[in-house]
Amino acid sequence: QHKVAIVDKSGSYKSAIGYDTLKLGYGTELVIDGENLIIVDSRRNRVMRTDVSAEMPEILVYPGEEYGDAPLNKPIGVAFDEEDGLLYIVDSGNKRILKFEGTSYRDNFGSDELVQPYGIAINPVNGNLYVTDWGDGSVKIYTPAGEFVKKYEIGGYPTGIYISESGFIFIGDILADTVYMFAPDMSPLPPAATDAVSPRGVTMIGEGPDATLFISGESGVSLYKASWDNTYIPR
Repeated sequence: QHKVAIVDKSGSYKSAIGYDTLKLGYGTELVIDGENLIIVDSRRNRVMRTDVSAEMPEILVYPGEEYGDAPLNKPIGVAFDEEDGLLYIVDSGNKRILKFEGTSYRDNFGSDELVQPYGIAINPVNGNLYVTDWGDGSVKIYTPAGEFVKKYEIGGYPTGIYISESGFIFIGDILADTVYMFAPDMSPLPPAATDAVSPRGVTMIGEGPDATLFISGESGVSLYKASWDNTYIPR
């Protein structure tokens, strides 16, 4: 059965939570909130929170309930600002970003610029939100307040996005089977991976040459070890 797998930095399996236990339809992305997981359920149009025991999963964003002027529709990406307790959800079907504080809806933004948004990440360096949009092959940047800052046209079909503590940006391209890497100013660097099958999710544990890059895609999860020259080698 489908499950949420928990692994360590080396990729060794630790435990798992079955979809049936969580009553999860189709999980697209998750983030960590302390000891809890926040999981986006795209099929059931909801966002939930649970600890690893999954004894008391909690619905944060409900299906059918209107947020702004519409209910959640095909959510995909999620980002969590642990310092301020703010949750940002890519409401792909409505071409917007939803902003929550705890379980309270605060705002939505992006509908004037977004075409088919997918992933979202908070840049630890400047605090801005970076949203991948495979509708026009771009990355769009917003302030935490939802103000549009800039659009970078990168082409292709960008999906999952991760930003390191030093501001380096990793973006999957679902059709190119590639995870692209960008400098903090969004100038392109050599790709992190060119053999990732339909990459949808990207994350990292560690920093610099001690980092391990995790890429989830059509063939499961692949691990890449960082090297001293900022390149990544399959493990």
